[in-house]
Amino acid sequence: MRPEDELAEIKLHTNKLEERLSVKGKRRINIDPGFLSGGKLILATTKDQCHRVYLGKGIFAEVTLFYKQKTFNPWPWTYPDYQSREYLETFNSIRAIYQKQIKDAPQLSKGPSRRFTTGKGRKPL
Repeated sequence: MRPEDELAEIKLHTNKLEERLSVKGKRRINIDPGFLSGGKLILATTKDQCHRVYLGKGIFAEVTLFYKQKTFNPWPWTYPDYQSREYLETFNSIRAIYQKQIKDAPQLSKGPSRRFTTGKGRKPL
């Protein structure tokens, strides 16, 4: 696993790969780096929109899917391929593996996406 704080650097690297593999300036592959937690799928992009958060170095993060009612769900801005049944089933399967890993190794649950608190002086959620 890679820490979430490296997402911008990873996206810059995948952009270079896409460019290197392009033919006559046309991209042949699209690599969408991101990370999955128990409640969301976040992807990195170079395109700013009102719902995206700036990470630095021209890279933004987007919550592409959210987990509710035992499945991942798309937002209105989610790209069509990520809304497909095939993608949703794949991410649900990956989430199940991730949840099992956390159960089997509790120290994994202490990553950045699990450190949110309910306010000043309160216990972590």
